[in-house]
Amino acid sequence: PSSAPSAGPTDGPTNSPSDAPTDSPIASPTNEPTSSPSAAPTGSPSEAPSGGPTDAPSAAPSEAPTSAPSSGPTDQDTHAPTSAPTAEPTGMPTQAPVEAPTGVPTGCDEVPASRCNACVDGEGDKTKVVSLTFEYTGGASVAHSQDSDKVTVTGSTGGVEPITVDVLQDGASVLHVAAVNIGDTFTITADMFDGDKFESETVIVFEQFEGRGMSSSVSFVCDGLACVAFHTSCSQPVNVGDSFGAIEISGFVNNDRTSSACPVLCPSQAPTLSPTRQPTTAPTSAPTGSPSGEPTE
Repeated sequence: PSSAPSAGPTDGPTNSPSDAPTDSPIASPTNEPTSSPSAAPTGSPSEAPSGGPTDAPSAAPSEAPTSAPSSGPTDQDTHAPTSAPTAEPTGMPTQAPVEAPTGVPTGCDEVPASRCNACVDGEGDKTKVVSLTFEYTGGASVAHSQDSDKVTVTGSTGGVEPITVDVLQDGASVLHVAAVNIGDTFTITADMFDGDKFESETVIVFEQFEGRGMSSSVSFVCDGLACVAFHTSCSQPVNVGDSFGAIEISGFVNNDRTSSACPVLCPSQAPTLSPTRQPTTAPTSAPTGSPSGEPTE
């Protein structure tokens, strides 16, 4: 009880007393009693995780990674990459190729094999041809490295096989060389002719049987299915890959080397033997009365 009665009665009774006395009395009584004190904090976090994520990240990362990856990428980059790459490559290739291809492929030469000239030795000096080997393709392609006025291709074999191959030079008698099928090769050698050398012009005749003759000049009259005249004295280049209608030069021997010494080239590096003519943009409305003597440009 107070040491002395109050001067008068209070307006209402005092609230219920607190559960325990305060360390020191307050100056006046509170209007409401204090609520029950909170329980003391625990010494460690609870064992079970909370029902949902916290509003803010923890102040420090956990000591070990989680047992499973998250369902999606995080909004922010991680502070550091993983400590080591995977032990094995992935099962799938990358989604895009490298930005640009590498240079010259391994084992390929930068010098075009199709430009291997039978008239040039290993030092690049002019020499003489000893033999020329041709493949019978049966085609009609004319793509060579000689001047256009030095080559004449007349007629077509139409892919006939077997075909008889005859050859002559500068008015000499016709020499039978071979009977070949498409894909076969035949060889003409300098010692087949007088003087054991190739003259300025060699003429090759294709026919279905032996014995048909023909004149020999650049403006010759062909008396076979097809005829080819081209220069072989090395005043013009004679290149491996040159094609003259039904045949293509596939090899040679000269006074210094053979075509086996020609560089190996990857097909993607090889230039075309000769540019093609541009096609017409549209057909004419009607055929002309007679064909022109020369191809159009």
